[in-house]
Amino acid sequence: MTPFYQMKAVSPQVQEETLDIGAEEQNLMVVCGWCGSLIRPGHFPVSHGICPSCFGKQRQILQEAVKRGIVARR
Repeated sequence: MTPFYQMKAVSPQVQEETLDIGAEEQNLMVVCGWCGSLIRPGHFPVSHGICPSCFGKQRQILQEAVKRGIVARR
């Protein structure tokens, strides 16, 4: 699938603005929403993600909940 900013129907101005947004996203500071640890430093406002440690813990919690029948598996 072609990214929308590479489609010929998109004006050059929109392409440029979109690429600028992509560059800004790369400069976002990303903090773990669970423990607050810094995932990626940056210069722009904060975004949130999940660090590998918290991801592992949440995955274990979910797997246990599935085993106990608390959460249905799709």
